[in-house]
Amino acid sequence: MDKKNKIIITYATAGIGHKKASLAIKAALEKKNMGVDIKIIDVLDYTKPFFKRSYPYVYLLLINRLSFLWGFFYYSLDVKLVNFLCAPFRRLMHVMNSPNLIKYLLENKPAVVVSTHFIMPDICAYVAKKYKLKTTLIQVVTDYRAHAFWISDAVSTYIVAHENTKRDLVRKWGIKTEKIKIMGIPVEPKFSVKHDKGFFRKKFNISSDSFVVSLIGGGYGVGPFLKILEALDRTTVPLSVITVCGHNKKRYDQVAAFKKRDSMHIINYTYVNNVDEIMAVSDVYIGKAGGISTTEALAMDLPMIFISPIPGQESRNAKLITRNGAGIRVKKVSEITRVVESLKTSDIRMNLLKKGIKNVRRINAACDIADFVIECAKNT
Repeated sequence: MDKKNKIIITYATAGIGHKKASLAIKAALEKKNMGVDIKIIDVLDYTKPFFKRSYPYVYLLLINRLSFLWGFFYYSLDVKLVNFLCAPFRRLMHVMNSPNLIKYLLENKPAVVVSTHFIMPDICAYVAKKYKLKTTLIQVVTDYRAHAFWISDAVSTYIVAHENTKRDLVRKWGIKTEKIKIMGIPVEPKFSVKHDKGFFRKKFNISSDSFVVSLIGGGYGVGPFLKILEALDRTTVPLSVITVCGHNKKRYDQVAAFKKRDSMHIINYTYVNNVDEIMAVSDVYIGKAGGISTTEALAMDLPMIFISPIPGQESRNAKLITRNGAGIRVKKVSEITRVVESLKTSDIRMNLLKKGIKNVRRINAACDIADFVIECAKNT
């Protein structure tokens, strides 16, 4: 394609989810083999050093240690009046800290920018206004409800996961319906293909009669792992637990120590690239209610249990998923014992959860988004 027809996919490493969504779209585009010039970048690599370091640090500090404060900021900044007053300062901060990102856009002049995070739209809006650079900006919302941060005049199309996400944009933020497409949240294609559960049980050395729980804390191992393991240990059913602690070495060591002193069958990992295989062998998922993690579980037809999800986007995700019957939310870790036992012994309850999953999931999201992006690039 001509230089002006480049496609740039952008994310920010505030957590792992935005990057995974971008990689899923890139993989789907490459699979189309359309000869499209595709670039993928982390926008933080093009920001000033202090901003690049502090942005993910502050975010992870808030969600891991000060989640109540994160929740306060999240809900406060989603109020229309507060957003009206604060949004100009947020946009100014993004622009002032992103001179190299502005330069990158001006040099590459992409036909289409696909954004899975909300920094890029602020930069695109600034570049369009000051330098008259026209580009088609596709904003992929990676949660099941829309927050004020996702809103930008620069966005040509919002791609959302659910009718409720669309409703947020239309009713609260006045976005025209023709600018919104319900396609789902993109995950890697491997989550959308059928897995042989028996094969992976043998691979992980798990007996056929064992009820398998995947305990996944996202890229940074978030969650009360030890308390959950203690609750699971109190169950009366044959149980195997696969823990994924991400980049959290401390969490991995804690689980390893628990494993040594307990008889429950535990398979413990740090960060892995085969979450699809772990989910394929599992009967239920316990963990984060992040947009990507939950979408991966939905694609794998895996019921979910959420324990006091982080206030903000994760609690909203959990609420939508449980209201649609695809998951269960518990207030106390101790409730897990009863819930897991009921899922093991009640086919009716498990089948109801599977039915709820089918009402929410969109397993071809990445491919559908790729088709739309290619169409936009051709028409630019």
